[in-house]
Amino acid sequence: MRPLRDVSRICNSLRMTLTDLLSNNLARQQFYHPTDLRKVVDINRSTFQGLTQDASILPIKAFAFWQHKFTRDGALLQKCWKLWHRGDFLAQTQTALDQIASQGPVGSGDVGTQEKRGDGGWCNWHPSKTALKYLWLTGRIAVTRREGFRKIYDLVENVIPNVYLHQHPSPDDSTDWACRSALQAMGFATKK
Repeated sequence: MRPLRDVSRICNSLRMTLTDLLSNNLARQQFYHPTDLRKVVDINRSTFQGLTQDASILPIKAFAFWQHKFTRDGALLQKCWKLWHRGDFLAQTQTALDQIASQGPVGSGDVGTQEKRGDGGWCNWHPSKTALKYLWLTGRIAVTRREGFRKIYDLVENVIPNVYLHQHPSPDDSTDWACRSALQAMGFATKK
């Protein structure tokens, strides 16, 4: 293995996180029961749902380290999604936030009820659903629970405990955390 700074760069470029590894390892464990997942996600809030290359359940302590990912992804999504998704989803973000604040948690079917729905194609979302996804991927709302496959979103301050919500580690600290967590989860590494 190369020096730690190279591992750090690799981890950052691949966006490796502890939970990508842990969620895969946990699912292979004999003691793992999917119904127990609702307890740690929906009830006691010791985890939160993030998004990497697949859906991930992350330890709640990891939320602070995702702040930089939220910021980075916000800029990328604004650039890409304006071309990719139909309608002006950014114009719907405040409307979605206001609806959640006044009515409580919502799913994608609860927002933009007057908007034309897509034809069912992959990611052919109506603007308000796109706004929800954008707000989630940028850390302004969080998944509070799931109803089957459907995500139910709430304001991030209603889901993430304050102690983790207001921590802002540096980018270097976040990269260091991600790499150390990945290496710890893998169990070993060698340095030449």
